Amino acid sequence: MLKCFWNETVASLYKETLSPALRKILHSALWFRFSSASFALSSILPKTYYHLRSIMATQQLKHRTTTSEETKQQPTTSTMNGTARTRRQKAKRGLRSLGIAVAFPLSLTLIDISLFGSSQQYRAMEKPFWVPRLWALHLACLGSAFLMGLSAWLVWAEGGFHRYPTAMLLYLSQLALSLAWDPVVFKAGATRAGLVLCVGLLGALVGCSRSFKNVNPIAGDLVKPCLGWALLLSATNFKLAYR
Repeated sequence: MLKCFWNETVASLYKETLSPALRKILHSALWFRFSSASFALSSILPKTYYHLRSIMATQQLKHRTTTSEETKQQPTTSTMNGTARTRRQKAKRGLRSLGIAVAFPLSLTLIDISLFGSSQQYRAMEKPFWVPRLWALHLACLGSAFLMGLSAWLVWAEGGFHRYPTAMLLYLSQLALSLAWDPVVFKAGATRAGLVLCVGLLGALVGCSRSFKNVNPIAGDLVKPCLGWALLLSATNFKLAYR
């Protein structure tokens, strides 16, 4: 088919200008050149085609690899962001609950001192060296309230009040007994009743120390200074009752 097309093209170009013998020689020469070019082109095109196909396949593979890596990285980044956000929220809740646990007994103790903490009889009495001044007495009450609030928060943070409901009852009991001492002793002047309150306070603090230690040893250790203060308060109350 290609040869027929070539014959018709050459014949139409040279049939009027060249002799038959010269046209035949020129036709053979041109056909040889055309056939050689066609053969070369036919051998080059498949190689070029397969080369282009391999390049396209390589580019597609790179694109798929990049896409898969990005897809793997996106969930990892979102998971890390979610974990960091959860930790920040937990930290905020923990700080808020700690502030409430400490501020609650401190505020009640401050109100109790401001309303019932003044006593002329206590200031005027002759006190031995180990009996604290009135301001030191109030300061020690505030320190005890702070330590008990902190220890109670440590127990609550580990779910101790849910596992040991008695621990919560003991904590509230010592807080109530501590708050009742100022109005009973300083305002009412009932020093012997105050001595009973001190004994109850000591028992509640011993129970708190044991219960808190079962949940968190640090919380149990924080109660020990409060026990020492309760012993000093009991001795002071005994001096007031039997001076």
